[in-house]
Parts: sequence; structure tokens; C-alpha cells
Amino acid sequence: MSGPVTFLVSPGTYTEQITIFAVNGASAANRITFQSSNNDSSSVILSWNSTLLSYNYTLRLAGANYIEFKKMTLKATNNTYGRVISLSSTATHNIFTGNQIIGIQNTNTGNNYALVYSSGSNDNETVFESNLLKYGSYGILFNGVSGSSLESGTQIKRNRFTDQYYRGIFLQYQNAPVISQNTITSASGYIYYYAVS
Repeated sequence: MSGPVTFLVSPGTYTEQITIFAVNGASAANRITFQSSNNDSSSVILSWNSTLLSYNYTLRLAGANYIEFKKMTLKATNNTYGRVISLSSTATHNIFTGNQIIGIQNTNTGNNYALVYSSGSNDNETVFESNLLKYGSYGILFNGVSGSSLESGTQIKRNRFTDQYYRGIFLQYQNAPVISQNTITSASGYIYYYAVS
């Protein structure tokens, strides 16, 4: 890549599972953006029915850097493996703006139903802003490597979290994350439900 790239996605429902790896040349100046062509998040739907734990995602950023998803709907539809977005292998500087991230409505506390899942690698400088996150056990679960190897730059701002069963936002092993101006509501009857932990 020698410049920024934007993919304008036409309205429709796309039943696909997508993995994006590191792209040579991607940088702060050369960002890769996927967005709905009409700026209507409800018009472009990426949906997947995962049936295996090792492929539990609709969208995976595996070491991918400087990727942005903007004004799209991302969905998981399987009743056992319900993660929507997975970040791994030190995926950094990625942004999610104005999307609908929708999982399975359930009464489960396990992370197999986390709408956004990152664990075991420091996926630094990830931004979630002005998204709707609906259902799932967790809205966002970001778990850095360890107390001596912290994840940094996590920003969760102006999102709406709706009807997660166990946690709205769960962060661990983080260096100065920013959680600001989010709205978190849930009808969960689980006695140990927390909006943020």
C-alpha cells in the first residue's frame, strides 16, 4: 500500500466469515476502511453462523493493523459460538465507528458469547466509538497478556450497550484505558451482572 484505501460496501446481507491479517504498508497515514456506501449501518449486514470454537467469530483481525469498520452491521447467529469480532496476534490501531454489533440473546456467562473478544495478546490502540452493541454475554471483553505486559490505548467512547447478560465492558491488564460517555442498559436478572468491571 502506498496510500489510504476505502472499500464502499453496497447494501445487502453478506453471509461470510472474514479474517484480515497484517497488510504491508498499512499505517496511520495509509488506513484501510470498510464502510457502507450509503452511510446506513442497517443496510450492510455481515453475518456468520460459527459452529467451531476455533472459528468463533464473524470478523477476525489477526495481527491486522490500521483497519477501520464504519457504519455496518456485524452479527453472529450461532447459539453456541456467538462472538462477533475477535482481535488476536497483536492487532493494533484498529477503529470501529458507528456500527451495529449484534450477538445472541442468552443467559450465559461464558466468553464464547462475547460480542468483542481480545485475550492473550496486547491488541493496543483499539477504538470503539458510537457503536450499538446488542446482546451477548459480554459487550466488550479485552484481556491483555499479564500484569507485567499491559495492553494500552483501549478507548471505548459514546457507545450504546444493550442487554448483555454478564458484563457490558470487561477490561483486564490494561494501561490507562479510556471509557467515556457510554450508555449501558440491561434487563439481565443475573445477580453478579456488572456494567463495567
